[in-house]
Formats: sequence, structure tokens, C-alpha cells
Amino acid sequence: AIADLSAAAMDSRFLYSLAIVFGITLTQSGSTQCSKSAQDDISKSMGSPLFITWSGTIFNIFLALPALLGKHRGGLGVAHSGCDRMGEASAVSPASRTSTASVLFGETLGLGLRPAQFLARVFMFYVLWLVANYAFQYSLKLVAASLAASLFSTCPAFVAVGSVALLGRQLGVLGWSAVVCTVLGSVLVVEPWEGIGSSSSLTLGLMLALTASLCAAAYKVLFKLVFNDPPPEAVGMILAWIGVYAMTVGAALLAAVLFSGVEAVAEAGVPWRVLLLGNALSLGFNFFVGWGIAVSDPLFVSLGSVLTVPLNIVIDACVRSTTPTAMQAAGMVCIVAGFLLLMLLDVLERRAR
Repeated sequence: AIADLSAAAMDSRFLYSLAIVFGITLTQSGSTQCSKSAQDDISKSMGSPLFITWSGTIFNIFLALPALLGKHRGGLGVAHSGCDRMGEASAVSPASRTSTASVLFGETLGLGLRPAQFLARVFMFYVLWLVANYAFQYSLKLVAASLAASLFSTCPAFVAVGSVALLGRQLGVLGWSAVVCTVLGSVLVVEPWEGIGSSSSLTLGLMLALTASLCAAAYKVLFKLVFNDPPPEAVGMILAWIGVYAMTVGAALLAAVLFSGVEAVAEAGVPWRVLLLGNALSLGFNFFVGWGIAVSDPLFVSLGSVLTVPLNIVIDACVRSTTPTAMQAAGMVCIVAGFLLLMLLDVLERRAR
């Protein structure tokens, strides 16, 4: 196994994927901690997880820049025709090759989709995005960041099941062992026997984190199924349109929620520096996830979220004086072991190709 890992170190694609995983870990941990600080510091003046979700998502519009700049450099403009992964015939007119509109609507980004098809499918991902992020942000109001992150890290288990069912992936003993280690580690970190049932807010927070994990897993698997292996510029444009939906549909939804009084935001109490820093980190995280799914395997990429568990526990211990218990420490070991097993599986699969 060690020899296999050493040989794979020369595989630039593997190292590229590994760098994306660690990028996901760092940006997600930073974004989570910023969101937690915003929730804790001004919970009375900004009890709105939806506002935090919305403000972070609109930043995605900046991810359209690579595709637009590439168009002006002449790096784009290859027409694509044929069938997409969903089985619908599509074609792109050569006349649209140099049009900015054709780039914005994905016609010249190698996706093989007409504008209406492109926007409809991106909207599906916006819905999954909204539910996943809102559920996670709300869980941060109720439980510690490390606790929410640990339950969210069960995402690889759901990705594994989805990949087997929809992508035809074969995990084998090694893959399923990694999933078991990951889930076991998350359970040890959460220590449900210590709190579930004794606090309704704790139970709700954990269930919301689990919901976020399920939606994130669905997003990752379906992204691979629908768009297959899109180029980086296409990934950025897809995420940018999610930002556009947030600015329109999301803004209307936020206005309705705030007007109803279900959630509230006091402008004077918003910690803009922390919020903007968190949004910038979230922007990086979202791009790493989208790009990582395109160039690697959804299950391997999801391990970036798994590694946020021990990192968030360390940050909570240093910043919020919350020290992990012996069970949580054991859970951290299991999570790291699960990551190493999946990394080994990825290496072996690449060498077999």
C-alpha cells in the first residue's frame, strides 16, 4: 500500500485532487467558524440563518469571471453537440460561439445544453444548495461548530450510497470500510448518548446538520450525473447562476421570511467584517467543491468536509475553550482513518486504469 501511495504521488491529477480536498477543509472550517461567531455574538440582533445563507450565496456571481475572461481571451468557443448525461439531445449553433450570452447560458462551455435546459438544471441545484446551507447555518445556532461539522461529515457515507446507485461505482471492502470508519467517528464525536433527548434544541440542531449532509450528498452525486466532467469555466458559471437565483428567488424568499417575523435582522448589529470574511471563505469552498467533483470523484472530494471535524474541534478548543472528550478524540482518529482509506482506494483505482 505504501508503494502504491508513493507511485501515485507522481500522478499530478491525484495531487491536484488532494490539494482541492485540503482547500475544501480549510475554507469550510474558516467559513463555519465565522458563521458560528456571527450567530453567537449577535444572536439577539441577527437571528436569521437564512440571511447568512443568502449573503454567502450571492458571492457566487464572481465565479462567472473565469468563463467571461476566457471568452475575451479567445479561450472558449468550442461548439458542443450530442447528448448529455440525462439523455436529452442538444446542439449548439456555431453562430453563438463568440457571444457573451452563449457563455453566460452555458452554450459554449462544453455542457451540451440549451439555455432553458441549463437554467432548469441549475435551479435544481440551487434548491439543494439552499436547503443544505440553511439547515447547516441553523444548526450552528443550536450546537457547537465542531458538533455540527462532525454530523455533516457523514456526507461521504451518503455519497457512497448515491454513487453506487446512480453512478455505478463499486466500492468494495476497502471503500465500505472507509465509510464505516467515517460514520463511526462522527458518532463518537457527537456522543448522542450524552445529549439527545435531554435537550430539544440539541436534537433539532443535530437533525438539521444531518439534513444538510443528505442534501449536500445529493448535490455532489447529481452534479456528477447531470454535468459529468465539465471544464472549470463551466463549473464557475453553474455556481454563478446559483448566485443569480439567490439574488432573485432567494431575495424574495428572504424578504417574505423577514416580513413574517419568523427571522429577524437588525442592520446595526450585523458583524459585517466577520460575515464578509466568512462569505469569502464560503466562496472558495463552493468553488473547490464544484471543481473537485468535476475533476475527481464525489466520494473522494467529500472527504474535505470530513477533515473539518478534527480541525473544528481544535479551533473550538483554542478559541472557545471547548476541549474534546476521550470519545471525541477517538472519533477524530476514526475520521482520519476513513479519509486515509478512501485516499488509498482512490490511488488504487487510478493505478488500475
